Amino acid sequence: MATMTSDAAVLVEEEVVRTGRVRRVFDNFLVRRLFRAFLTIFFVSSLIFFLVRLLPGNPVQVYINQQMTQYGYSY
Repeated sequence: MATMTSDAAVLVEEEVVRTGRVRRVFDNFLVRRLFRAFLTIFFVSSLIFFLVRLLPGNPVQVYINQQMTQYGYSY
């Protein structure tokens, strides 16, 4: 019974130490800035990706039609 209590106490203590390490890492200014920069780049890239997909038509088809009109090409 004593070993179960001491094992539980050791696990709780390890969790506190682990939580303290994580907190120290995220308290670091550089890590916070890099994390925020990564999230910003991910959000902007995702937004642009989906906005391009929502546009009507196909950019390649628009370019081909423009070339056909300008230079008189045919399919």
